Amino acid sequence: MVKIIAYLTLFYCSLQLNVYAQSHFLSSGYLSLTVKGKPSLLFDNMEVGMPMMSNSLLRDKPVAFTKLNDSTLYLSEYTYGPTSVYFRLNGRYIATMLLPNETNVITVSMIDSADYDVQFEGRYKEIFDNSALQEELIMNLFSYPTSKDGRKEVLKSADDFKWKQLESVAEMTYSLTQDIPDGLLKSYYTHMINTFKVPSLLFKNYASSVLAYYKNLNLDPQIATAIPERTSTYYDGIITLNYADTLTLLPSGYFDLLIAIQQDSLLQIPSITSVGPAGFKTRLIDLFGKTFEQEDNLFYDMMMASAYVQQINEGYILTPQELYQIDSSFKNKELRNYIYHQNELKKCSNRVGDEQVFFLPFDKKNETIVASIVDKYKDKVIIIDFWATWCGPCIQAFSEMDQVKKKYAAREDVVFVYLTDESSNRNGFQEYSKILGGEHFYVYKNQFATALEQFGFEYIPSYLVFDKRGHLTQKSTYPNDLAATATMWIERALNK
Repeated sequence: MVKIIAYLTLFYCSLQLNVYAQSHFLSSGYLSLTVKGKPSLLFDNMEVGMPMMSNSLLRDKPVAFTKLNDSTLYLSEYTYGPTSVYFRLNGRYIATMLLPNETNVITVSMIDSADYDVQFEGRYKEIFDNSALQEELIMNLFSYPTSKDGRKEVLKSADDFKWKQLESVAEMTYSLTQDIPDGLLKSYYTHMINTFKVPSLLFKNYASSVLAYYKNLNLDPQIATAIPERTSTYYDGIITLNYADTLTLLPSGYFDLLIAIQQDSLLQIPSITSVGPAGFKTRLIDLFGKTFEQEDNLFYDMMMASAYVQQINEGYILTPQELYQIDSSFKNKELRNYIYHQNELKKCSNRVGDEQVFFLPFDKKNETIVASIVDKYKDKVIIIDFWATWCGPCIQAFSEMDQVKKKYAAREDVVFVYLTDESSNRNGFQEYSKILGGEHFYVYKNQFATALEQFGFEYIPSYLVFDKRGHLTQKSTYPNDLAATATMWIERALNK
């Protein structure tokens, strides 16, 4: 019982805020964020990093500011429920949460030649004002030390492992949030830790997590074969009544958690497009009916909605019959509207051909893809960026390279090529290609791995630069001061 209580503390803040959240968290529409320079601060003189957004049905997605004038930027995207938006301004981490159909304004004013002030007008000023705290929490979350349990115990069951891991997450949550007063901010950070850690520890990589547990205890390696088999009781205590609470819709990982549950082979949840919403929901009731007395609840709704959105992300276009089923199945029409909107976006995306995006363009046996790419851009200086949608430093580097791309935007003899592989989320790849511009290649894993090995790269982001004759002039992995260094690479290649 103590273990159960320790885990349930992960969401204790949500209970007191449930009434407040009910009226705000279940709507869809366009978010609005205006960034104003005051007085007449020019954003051309500031480094504005690529903004990212996520909601309960969306992984981190790159979006773009529209420049209304030299001192005003504007961001508007269709969304569902509370939506996280973050970016960097002259290296400073800016984060906030926005809701559909509300106005939010960030005002940037210069204090002196070296410093500036930012103020936020909007509902979630508390989150904005604690941007630095959020960045620190994220860094600590990634670097949090593995728990050292002094007892060298062989796991008796999968449930035994489950409770140990849930206790570990609860301890981490307490450690990282103990100095934060109770309220929305604490709920937000608590939810962020939970949705990040629970899937990876408990069901996304179950076998490897058990092996890591044994390794951490320095147990005999032979014991590593003793991975206890999970049973139907494994999700008891993982999925709780808290998941029927609107505070679970806080962004930062919730969509990934829902998809990881659906993809867990233990549960055998069918594809929603093969069995329809009724069959899909019946399976959810079979699995989680002991937890949720009401068959109409937020967790089931979000599981069904995320299943449809994931299918759309993978390229599936909903049929008129499926749209009718969605309309009949979702009492929350705002949630239905979001699914419809995502489907329309995918239909439009499929209609518009973009010769700058190349999806698996090479025969799988071709492992000389870099040579093929270089040959495609004869008489041009080529900068090839090895990256992936899951690579945080790669995403950070995009903002640093943006000013370099602007410098050479008018030159037809300089081309920026982005190269990733099947490990990247396909929908994320498409979203980045729209925002970044340039030339984009999505290749097979073997081709990407061979290219990295060919040029001696162990990590990404890594870069290759070729001159107009197709000769390699530079290879490097994420150097310091990337913008200045990349400019030097390009100038050197142009002068060859």
